[in-house]
Amino acid sequence: AIDIADGGYEVLLIEKDNHLGGHVKGLSTTFPRLQSPEIYINALVSRVQSHPHVKIYLNSEVEEVSGYVGSFIVRFKGETGALVGAIIAATGYELLPRTRTPQFPIGPDIIDGLEYEKIVAVQKDGILHRPSDGKIPQNVVFIQCAGSRDTEHGMPYCSRICCMYTAKQVMQYHQSVPEGQAYVCYMDIRSDAKGFEEFIQTVIAEQRVLYLRGNVSRVFRDGDKIKVWTVDTLADKNIEISADMVVLATAMVPSSGVRELARKLNISLDSNGFLAEAHIKLRPVESL
Repeated sequence: AIDIADGGYEVLLIEKDNHLGGHVKGLSTTFPRLQSPEIYINALVSRVQSHPHVKIYLNSEVEEVSGYVGSFIVRFKGETGALVGAIIAATGYELLPRTRTPQFPIGPDIIDGLEYEKIVAVQKDGILHRPSDGKIPQNVVFIQCAGSRDTEHGMPYCSRICCMYTAKQVMQYHQSVPEGQAYVCYMDIRSDAKGFEEFIQTVIAEQRVLYLRGNVSRVFRDGDKIKVWTVDTLADKNIEISADMVVLATAMVPSSGVRELARKLNISLDSNGFLAEAHIKLRPVESL
């Protein structure tokens, strides 16, 4: 919105939530330097709120779209209608419901990545405490591809960012609990941007993290511990880990309401329910 407004165009920012910032508002840190995103995102929100060419509508949704390319009439909550030349749909994501991954039981100490971020963000003494009883978790298992690349229970695709944020959370955990032991259960590592592989290797080199290549077969509660059964295919060994906490890198799925929005905008969805691009390489930001 800022880029477009800086170019001299009027921008209507229609936000479904009651605040700007999306999931970034709930993150404790970003990688690779483990910096808090709060200062950056607050400055960005302040800038867009004060921009003379941006008008913001919170708690609002598109109700109807008509017209044609270059001359759309958009009706939405909080406005009688607006004539716009182009529409940008930034619909975000949600996490796959835990009911879709029955192999990972639901419990206070078996959490997804966003829940982990919230726990770290509110810790007051700089030390991680597990949700169930406030104890400091000495052994934490991070499970990647929890519902991703899983045609039987979850989604068939790679969610792409999980390898990186898991590595960040491992580094974060060791800063919070220096004597703790972290385990990362993974299928393979996908670090496909500048500096990503170097960041992953820095985390792997840590003495108190063990990356185990292989699928997790079972997770279950055993007293005040959580047992994780997995395999290390590189060492050809079955592994049982007695953990205090388990963090799931859960599959990303389309935000609720995307299908209805796509209908209103008259654009296509792909087979997984995300907005479809006209061409993944040649026209990656145009709709069908």
